[in-house]
Amino acid sequence: QINKRPTCILFTRDSQQMLIADKAGFVTRMSVSRCDDEGQAISPNNKYLLTGDRDEKIRISNYPHTYDISGFCLGHTEFVSAIAVLDDALMISGSGDGTIKLWNYLSGRLLQSVNIKELWKQQSSNFQDQLQYSEGIISYITYCPKYHIVAISCEDVKVVVLCSVDIPKSEIAFKQEIELTGIPIKMSFVNHSLWVLVSNTDAPFEVYNFSQDNAADSIYATKVFIEYSNDSIALALKGDYLQG
Repeated sequence: QINKRPTCILFTRDSQQMLIADKAGFVTRMSVSRCDDEGQAISPNNKYLLTGDRDEKIRISNYPHTYDISGFCLGHTEFVSAIAVLDDALMISGSGDGTIKLWNYLSGRLLQSVNIKELWKQQSSNFQDQLQYSEGIISYITYCPKYHIVAISCEDVKVVVLCSVDIPKSEIAFKQEIELTGIPIKMSFVNHSLWVLVSNTDAPFEVYNFSQDNAADSIYATKVFIEYSNDSIALALKGDYLQG
């Protein structure tokens, strides 16, 4: 039983433990035998639990002894809504303040901050009309280590923003916008393809494959047609549906 309303659930890398975060910023650990998700993540080396809360800070706790706090990442001015870990030192966070921030979470140092609305304006976005009615709250961030790409969504905007991550330089840069048929509810990279759950009851999933042009140093996302049937989603999650 959780004292406050749960906001997200995360499984440890070995899938043996489940971590449940609540709206007050507390995390409860439970054994799976008796996930990165919004607002919390585990470092790839399984040493740190990163949690965001409504008080604008990101807490870095030693795992599994999470009462031992290693440090904080301070810089957001509103609640922390999304966290994506890139490697054993870097992470990206999103917030109700409309920014995405790149951190070295071991030192707590802020490396880069990008305002999502300003990013769209600089790119002459075709979705300015949607932005007028959006607060720019970052709803989800997910990372693909194969292509070093992060996908970012905002509340009430039918767009996913793709940004490249230069790990050695500790920089993120705009790459592409993806127009969706509905508001993004959840998204994740599965077998290096981006799956997005959208508010479209006729076609709730949108899937995008990536191609890489090494000569031009570019990544392109293309939409995959899904023929909905009883077993199509199960096949896709196994990786059989997206071949070719």
